[in-house]
Amino acid sequence: MHGRLAGHLERIGSRVQFQYDAQYLKIGSAISMSLPLRSEPYESEGLCLPISAVFALRAG
Repeated sequence: MHGRLAGHLERIGSRVQFQYDAQYLKIGSAISMSLPLRSEPYESEGLCLPISAVFALRAG
C-alpha cells in the first residue's frame, strides 16, 4: 500500500490466506476496516476475503 508491500495472498487448494507482511505491521495501517492489522493470517474458503487492494497470488 502506498508503494509498500502490505502482505501476501496465497491460494492453498480451495482455501485463500492473507497475512500482513511483518515489516508492514510495524509502520502500516489496515488495508480494510474488515482486515485490521494483526500478525495471524486471515483464512477463507474460496476468494471470500474482504481484500480491497491488489496482491500477488501464488499457487500453493
